[in-house]
Amino acid sequence: MEDILQRNTGLSPDDVMKLPLIFTTLNQNGNYVNVDPEAFKKYLQEKVNKLMNDGFCDEEVIVFDELVENVLKVKRILDQPLGHVMLVGLSGTGKTMLLKIVKEILE
Repeated sequence: MEDILQRNTGLSPDDVMKLPLIFTTLNQNGNYVNVDPEAFKKYLQEKVNKLMNDGFCDEEVIVFDELVENVLKVKRILDQPLGHVMLVGLSGTGKTMLLKIVKEILE
């Protein structure tokens, strides 16, 4: 089991138990790789700052763990052939901003 894990992900069982695990294809030529959570948060914050400077949002957006998880989920769905997603939630909870962030990342 450890050999399969190491061969397919490059992670040891001890690495798997560390949280959070963030896998993404961003800048990896289509291959899923584990990225450093803090580095990815910084990357997302840069994208959010660009959106704010372009006038897409009047308020400051804070990048937190749930935002990172949701950005990666939506990106993973939209990367699939004919990928569609419907975000459902209360008004003002950030659904539109989430999609704008993902759009910024995909460009």
